[in-house]
Amino acid sequence: MGYAGGLTSDPNYHDLGGHAEVVQIEFDSAQIGFTTLLDLFWESHDPTRHQPGSQYRSILICTDEVQLRVARDSAIALENKLGRKVQTQIICDKEFHIAEKYHQKWKLRRHKKLWDQFANSSEKEDEFLLSVAATKLNAIAGGHLSQAQITEFREQTDLSDIGTQLLESLSSRAQRVLG
Repeated sequence: MGYAGGLTSDPNYHDLGGHAEVVQIEFDSAQIGFTTLLDLFWESHDPTRHQPGSQYRSILICTDEVQLRVARDSAIALENKLGRKVQTQIICDKEFHIAEKYHQKWKLRRHKKLWDQFANSSEKEDEFLLSVAATKLNAIAGGHLSQAQITEFREQTDLSDIGTQLLESLSSRAQRVLG
């Protein structure tokens, strides 16, 4: 979680300087293509909804001109399919400003006992915040992973007995949300 797309060089939650709150996705193009990520992006929200202000606007930030062209073509195709204008701002910008620690993994942070199990067992909280494990736990806390993905994570992660119990409890609640 961080900020991008604005003018200031050191944004923070209370002074965004035109930046939007964004997530940065690093991906291996041999594993997943940019067009697949675009499809997921378009499906994950309503890109035709106008969002006043800059903080929560729909924005797609590309890292190079090739991505920018593909993203713009994708938006045009989506407009043609939906019959409505895509409001998502599409720009090329290489600057990503990581948000303050207290904004990181906030869904997971709401589950203090589980957070403590992982953050305290991690060498450094900063490393944990940027880890795949923290990202997956945050996704579980938000109800965004399937039961199969949760099981796979549990099998690949060295959890204490308490951590396992907390994860089971959280995944049960998340699955009720997912239906």
